[in-house]
Amino acid sequence: MSFAVESSPEQGAVRVTVTGEVDLDTAPTMRHAVERAVADGEGPVLVDLGEVTFMDSSGLSALVASHQAAAAHSVPFRLLRVPARVLNLIEITGLDAVLVIVPGSGGGLPVPTDT
Repeated sequence: MSFAVESSPEQGAVRVTVTGEVDLDTAPTMRHAVERAVADGEGPVLVDLGEVTFMDSSGLSALVASHQAAAAHSVPFRLLRVPARVLNLIEITGLDAVLVIVPGSGGGLPVPTDT
């Protein structure tokens, strides 16, 4: 599966869907797409990781930087459909205390109202 990132408006938010491997080569592209969605100011930014097959520390770093950019703009930032392997990395590194993961976010699109 090749890497791709797409942004789409959805129910008052922006969903950034990431597909494939997020590593040293692709993490900057993901970060740029998420930060562009934050800067556009079209509502909460929801990063859908449901099709991510691999993520390394570069990907985690990009998520943290994107979270910080969203916080600086007072834009809610959430992770959706986080695969078990990625969730494990987030928990091991303690980033689950920083990044908000929407549980059960595979079906509908929750629109968070807080930061």
